[in-house]
Amino acid sequence: MLQDPDAEMEEWEQEVFAPNLATAEQRCQNIAMNVGLTEVLNVTQKTKTPNRSGNYTFICWFRSEAGGTPNADDDNS
Repeated sequence: MLQDPDAEMEEWEQEVFAPNLATAEQRCQNIAMNVGLTEVLNVTQKTKTPNRSGNYTFICWFRSEAGGTPNADDDNS
């Protein structure tokens, strides 16, 4: 969940393996919750055939609030 809609954003993706789209979406939501300040934009299926485990490859598309490095004009006092 994003907190500041005016904050600088970064978009990124990550592959997940799942037997179906619903499971992939849930895994993407779990990743977003664990990362924090992140929302799932989309989930797309990358492979058309399952792997040996019966899972397909999906891509989770995320948007996160950029952070971790303070701005030069931040007042840290």
